Amino acid sequence: MSEAGDERLRALRAEFDEWADRYEADLEHPEGVLVGHADARRLSASLLTVRPDDVLVDLGVGTGLFAECFDGGGATVIGVDLSPRMLARCAEKHPAWQYAAGHFLAIPLPDHTADAVISAFASHHLDTDEWPDALREVMRVLKPAGKFLLVDILFVDEETKDEARRILGEAWEEENYPVYTHLGPVAAELGLRATFTALTPLHAAVLFEGMA
Repeated sequence: MSEAGDERLRALRAEFDEWADRYEADLEHPEGVLVGHADARRLSASLLTVRPDDVLVDLGVGTGLFAECFDGGGATVIGVDLSPRMLARCAEKHPAWQYAAGHFLAIPLPDHTADAVISAFASHHLDTDEWPDALREVMRVLKPAGKFLLVDILFVDEETKDEARRILGEAWEEENYPVYTHLGPVAAELGLRATFTALTPLHAAVLFEGMA
């Protein structure tokens, strides 16, 4: 990663370390692009089946809100986050889970560790040109038949994102929110199938899996 990339990671780590203690309280009454955050997590959980003997990796685990949607299935959960404070808060809630410090471009796990990888509301911190490397890293960690479920402030195309920006007005926070018309071709180039599912007016899921 470049020096600029390293600096961006340090800034993100500091931001989320500072946010960790009030993160869940803030999300009880979300504003702007996070309105519907809990609904998106709940609805997306139906898109992925997790079995009791699976290993489930949550990228950008935060305080564990997304992985909690799958925890009842008895899988081994590994939370990955770049924020030490987020990991500590998650470990207080879920001491049986495993944890590792990392991010989309550097997941500190061996090849073919996970049956499934999930990530909610973390991928928009990637730059557009980082997506191929991020998907390669996720697929490295996945077992051959594994699946990657991505949930975020995510739109089917740029026109839909522009419309959301217009409707929200001053409540819109400008970040690098992904669009399916970019992610789909990137996935195809890597030999993956990407399936888009709208969840709320501002949030969507993409399920990545190997092509049959």
